[in-house]
Amino acid sequence: MTTTRAYSLRLLTLAGLALGIWAIGLNVTALADDAEQWDQKKMELHSTTFTDGGVLPISMIFESPNAQGINACSIDGSPGGNTSPELSWTNRREARKPLR
Repeated sequence: MTTTRAYSLRLLTLAGLALGIWAIGLNVTALADDAEQWDQKKMELHSTTFTDGGVLPISMIFESPNAQGINACSIDGSPGGNTSPELSWTNRREARKPLR
């Protein structure tokens, strides 16, 4: 009788472990599917004014002269043009507030 009870307990433990591993596998699969959908729908920002990782042209730099009259926003003090870069985007998610 003791061996039957021990066997039943082991069987239940193994069944519980198998069920737990199966449930974890389902969650991992669902998370992977969500990640793929997110990658396909992520917003991308594009500009013809500058390249990815590049330097903004001086025409885009804000003109902010310090007390000496030197532009504090450029590396060498050159005056900036205060011009907005051309921007476009794809896959923008609907938002409650518009982009400004």
